[in-house]
Amino acid sequence: MGSGMFLPPNSNLILGHALRNQQGMASSLMGAIRNVGMVIGVAAFETVASMTIYRQGQTTAIHEISSPEILTTAFHNVMLLGVLFCIIAVILSASARDAEDKSDQEIAGI
Repeated sequence: MGSGMFLPPNSNLILGHALRNQQGMASSLMGAIRNVGMVIGVAAFETVASMTIYRQGQTTAIHEISSPEILTTAFHNVMLLGVLFCIIAVILSASARDAEDKSDQEIAGI
């Protein structure tokens, strides 16, 4: 649901600013950046979960953890990181929209 609400408007904004003959390259670059973001996201989330589990005194593999509270704490911390990423994405998207509105007003002479 989040991707469905976030990606189409941002893709439209980015491709709308690309020259017609460069839209394919812009689309490919967006896809590459999206994939890099997914890889970094998985790595960051796994790092946070592993650090949380390690700080709880567990040094075994994740499938050997006996306490559900440890996993719950790790999951909670990972979700907080996800919320932080979402807030940053919303702020960046809003600032890009505001910059576009200002440039449109300058072009129109308002």
